[in-house]
Amino acid sequence: MLIRLKIREQDHVKEIAYSLYDEYDAATDLSSMARTTGFTCTAAASLLLEKGISSKGILPPELLASEPDSFQYIRDYLADHRIQLVCKETYWG
Repeated sequence: MLIRLKIREQDHVKEIAYSLYDEYDAATDLSSMARTTGFTCTAAASLLLEKGISSKGILPPELLASEPDSFQYIRDYLADHRIQLVCKETYWG
């Protein structure tokens, strides 16, 4: 999966591209879809239990990931399960 964001800043444009890659795991018989959605959900639950979350009420993933420490925690959790999430930043102008 590839996600691209374009952000206009004062005198330039920044593009951030996230690439997510995973494969079927024959040892556990888990599909890539099950792994990427399941481990992401488990990472969020683990984050809540280990670090706590200061926000109250409903917290959709995009808001949880807007906190740099939380996003890094989830990225590290996915990496521990061999799910690759690569970020590339490009600047114009």
